Amino acid sequence: MQLEALTIRAFRNLTPVALAFGPGVHLFYGANGQGKTNLLEAACLVVNGTSPRTSSLAETIPWEGERSELGGCQEAFGVRYRVDLSIAPKSKSLQVDGIARRSLPGIAKGCLALTFLPEDLVILTGEPSLRRDFLDRTLTLWDTAHVADLRAYSGALVARTRVLRDLAATGQPLGARGIALLQPYEQILLQRGQAIVQRRATLVRDLATQMQLTAEAFDIPLQITGTYLPHVPELLGEGAAALRAAEQRLIERRQVDLIQKRTTVGPHRDDLQVDCKGAGVRHFASRGETRLAMVLLLIAKLQVVMDRLQFTPLIILDDIFSELDRERRRLVVQALPREAQVLCSAVEQDLEAAWLGEREAVTSWQVQRGVITPQRGQ
Repeated sequence: MQLEALTIRAFRNLTPVALAFGPGVHLFYGANGQGKTNLLEAACLVVNGTSPRTSSLAETIPWEGERSELGGCQEAFGVRYRVDLSIAPKSKSLQVDGIARRSLPGIAKGCLALTFLPEDLVILTGEPSLRRDFLDRTLTLWDTAHVADLRAYSGALVARTRVLRDLAATGQPLGARGIALLQPYEQILLQRGQAIVQRRATLVRDLATQMQLTAEAFDIPLQITGTYLPHVPELLGEGAAALRAAEQRLIERRQVDLIQKRTTVGPHRDDLQVDCKGAGVRHFASRGETRLAMVLLLIAKLQVVMDRLQFTPLIILDDIFSELDRERRRLVVQALPREAQVLCSAVEQDLEAAWLGEREAVTSWQVQRGVITPQRGQ
């Protein structure tokens, strides 16, 4: 994937500019609050059609402005095309090569550019739902069946909860009628849940393998492991016997679920555990170790996606080096695929030294008060 040009006509605090990008690394530097992250967000919007920061694109409209407007020229899967995006407070219009489209070209939404953001740290330190979302978003980049299973599972979960609340409102014990109402949704939860759990487990094994390979290849002194923790381990099994064992768990929890008015067992309660030097990153790692562990996890995700899609995405790095020393920065740079185009932000220009000797082309851009100015190599 190559982003060849980015035109910003109106977007957050950025002044209008037309940028030309060649292969290699493009480093955007400047003090905090100057617009570096806004620039990377604009690039991601043009490439993926979505923002990594917000689901409400109206937030990108500049103060006292009527709309955001972006354009980009890019090449993906051997096809070169131009994208024009206009965002109004309550609508969005997209054109590809001058023709109105509902979505951008690509295997799936989000696969053309992969982002590494400071907010990603919360994946390791936050609630289990964030780690489940990380796994599911990764899987949906190439697996449409996973999308369908997640949708069906979510629908059945909502429906079963509604039945539980209706039954609880009667004040009556769970009888044959209540069981009959729950069973159809439970079968969906079991069948779709089994597929979801098995895909997640396979992905975690692949991610853990890649993290270890990266750490070993670049002599990173951080023993890091990843383990998938299914809330219903029986769903990892194959066939009808595994489903019956998982069903028994649901049956045993029906009365508890009725009291709590929610489904208390299932893949919606699974977790991903990442350990650093034998202890959980979430509770025992330093902030620097947590950041390095998250970078290794994201690099592992990148490698898994590349292997699955046979495609090198655009890599967007937003200030991920701020808590890594120079040696760790160099190791991270070495671990990224050399053929990838990289857009990277940092507070200081001397971060460029981390890339020197590792990349053939490194271009610096200064971002100050929304103004983007090319530096060396332009």
